[in-house]
Amino acid sequence: SLGGVTFNNAGGTIDVTGGSFDVNGSGTFTDGTFTVAAGKALSLSGGAKTISGTLTGSGGGTVSLSSGTLSAAAGGATLDFPAVLFHYVDSGNLGGGTFTNTGFIQMDRGQPDLSTTLNNSGTIINSARLDLLGGGHLVNLAGGLFDIATSTINGVFFNGGGTIENAGTFRYSAGGFPNDLGGISFSNTGIVEVTAGSFALNGPVAQVSGQTLTGGTWEVHPGTSLGLTGTALTTNKGSIILHGNGSIGGVTGALETNNGSLELLEGADFNATMSFANIGSLVLSPGSVMNVPLEFTQGPNGRTEFQIGGTPASGQFGRLATAANTSLDGTAALSIVNGFSPGM
Repeated sequence: SLGGVTFNNAGGTIDVTGGSFDVNGSGTFTDGTFTVAAGKALSLSGGAKTISGTLTGSGGGTVSLSSGTLSAAAGGATLDFPAVLFHYVDSGNLGGGTFTNTGFIQMDRGQPDLSTTLNNSGTIINSARLDLLGGGHLVNLAGGLFDIATSTINGVFFNGGGTIENAGTFRYSAGGFPNDLGGISFSNTGIVEVTAGSFALNGPVAQVSGQTLTGGTWEVHPGTSLGLTGTALTTNKGSIILHGNGSIGGVTGALETNNGSLELLEGADFNATMSFANIGSLVLSPGSVMNVPLEFTQGPNGRTEFQIGGTPASGQFGRLATAANTSLDGTAALSIVNGFSPGM
């Protein structure tokens, strides 16, 4: 290690070809490249380091922020590391200014702290517990991926007063033990998807207003669930995508009016409990059924797409089943999918 000596790097390269090296003092980094050979390690632990420009790197080893604080200088700082090189772990803190990740960040152990703004247009994999402290603002930009890839009884977030804003893809892929957002305030204008297990947004959600979902895309895959709210949402103005038996708490079964988009894919069934009005877009994929116990109505701007992927005997077609009157205005569309070729 440097023994805590102050270290300033003005656009130079730190090259680790053997063993491990710890830059464990304070200092300034104005741009810089970290080259770490496979099986070797560079640690940015301890002290307070101020970053400007862009930090990047290469090699098959690891660069880790495991303790101490990185702060961005006025004008911000960019992290642009290739996949699996940079590890934001243990008690490492991003703690001042504005950071933008355009590369790849891996959080794979401990409880790293975020007490400033971190914009992400690259990929962040969270396999630890991210502590969002006061001033901590995680912004997943359009094109960015934030993937929660761990399942733990200790949680994957800690709410210390921070916020999360998603305009990209915010994904829960861990499966296993159900997890939640730790009560953190959340806003979604992008895509929230659950590809494995169960995840709950158990704090304030900006797109939930009373009993209306006002925007965002919310997608669940077969065998998964997303806890969106403890309140029954009766009106959808966002985009809801249900695959198979995936479910969204507060939405599945409660919805009465669709002003946005509702897609039933991979044989998903939607069982309404009241009358249902479609003013937006409704997609019924092969094997999917929209069950309405009372009246189904579609407004002049509404559109229902029935997808056909097989013969009547196969059941591979979208269905609308109602127990009362059906009033269709707008558009009813038929589309042939899955390579099906009807006989003429």
